[in-house]
Amino acid sequence: REQIFQPKLTGLHSTYVYTVVTPGIAFPEFTAVGLMDGEEFYCYDSNIRKAVPKADWIKKVTADDPDHWNRNIQIFQGAQEEFKANIVTAMECFNHSEGVHTVQVAYGCMQDDDGTKTGYIQYGYDGEDFLTLDLNTLTWTAPKPQAVITKRKWEATGANGNQWKGYLENTCIEWLQKYVSYGRDTLKRKAPPEVSVFQKDSSSPVVCHATGFFPRGVMISWQKNGEELYENVELTETLPNQDGTFQKRSSHSMHYFYTAVTPGINFPEFTTVGLVDGEQFVYYDSNIKKDIPKTEWMEKSEGAEYWDRQTQTLQGSQETFKVDVATLMERFNQSKGEDKHTQNVCY
Repeated sequence: REQIFQPKLTGLHSTYVYTVVTPGIAFPEFTAVGLMDGEEFYCYDSNIRKAVPKADWIKKVTADDPDHWNRNIQIFQGAQEEFKANIVTAMECFNHSEGVHTVQVAYGCMQDDDGTKTGYIQYGYDGEDFLTLDLNTLTWTAPKPQAVITKRKWEATGANGNQWKGYLENTCIEWLQKYVSYGRDTLKRKAPPEVSVFQKDSSSPVVCHATGFFPRGVMISWQKNGEELYENVELTETLPNQDGTFQKRSSHSMHYFYTAVTPGINFPEFTTVGLVDGEQFVYYDSNIKKDIPKTEWMEKSEGAEYWDRQTQTLQGSQETFKVDVATLMERFNQSKGEDKHTQNVCY
């Protein structure tokens, strides 16, 4: 299944994603999914051929609009036939005659806490952007040359862009407000994240795990000496929990390099370097015979006992590596006094 693409939104927002795939795989040819703040509230697919509520609060729509689900089934069945034709056209544009391919449209609207309203609509082919509408200029962005023909066709009269603008800034917002009224207790709730920081072992990345938060918009940032860290920070996508809240992870990398060399050159026989996110923070070599901090934050974080303990450990590693180098030279039939040799360990 191709990854659903959609812009990152803040505030209360609804998103609708239609996906059509070429037949012949164990997946419905057409699916439609509705999301409120990242929570799925309905789905339709070409196998079951009906719209199914996926959140308790959306079931309240029946009281106000008894024909809501039947009407939407007809809309989805019409969209299903339209998208089946669209994927044939898209495959012709890309000169694809076989294989598994997808066409998607993702659209939605947002109402921010200050009342600001906006929307978006974008089409994709095989998981990549195909056409995106600029609601201000009512022009379509075509990142692929194969999309230019459609762009020109839709911009010729402007009717397509105007129709989407009217829907996204009015009808979509009206439905958004209705959905909020149905699911206010769920959609308007605020739950702060529970945060933990852990590391499986000394060679594993340091991970910050935030979970149990709602809505899904949360930022994880790292600081060192009061300054934000941006480089070498890995963020996972926001994932749903079973209770409707969300979770997210952010991690940093840590690496150690041990090097042993045969004696007789102007270089320590044994060195150890520790890096966090590519920055050296500890250092040891066989000349100075002690482990030392290389950053101010590391120096402040540990006391003399820690450095004495680390020094003893590395002095033991130094002796082990000297033996290891000699063993390796024997295995490679290399005798002392010839070319210099090294052993490296990185973890």
